[in-house]
Amino acid sequence: RDLHYRVVMWNDMTSDYEASTTPQNITQKILDRMRPMGIIVLHDGRDTKIGYSRQNVVKALPVLIEKIRQAGYEFAPLDQLLREKPYFYDH
Repeated sequence: RDLHYRVVMWNDMTSDYEASTTPQNITQKILDRMRPMGIIVLHDGRDTKIGYSRQNVVKALPVLIEKIRQAGYEFAPLDQLLREKPYFYDH
């Protein structure tokens, strides 16, 4: 807050970070919760952090993207969604 940053939360997240989660499970959970202006969280790089492959997320993405578009939704960067200029935090 002191830096005037805005905290943005998500409304749709699956257990994609768990090794036992299937691509189908990831896709279905997101599609079930889809809504206008929704913010979806998917984790990347977990194989570099805790030893799990990210293949479930990678395999889910093509189907997920296609089904979201078929439902009439579009993808947008967060700054466009919030209508705010992006900022970057540099440690």
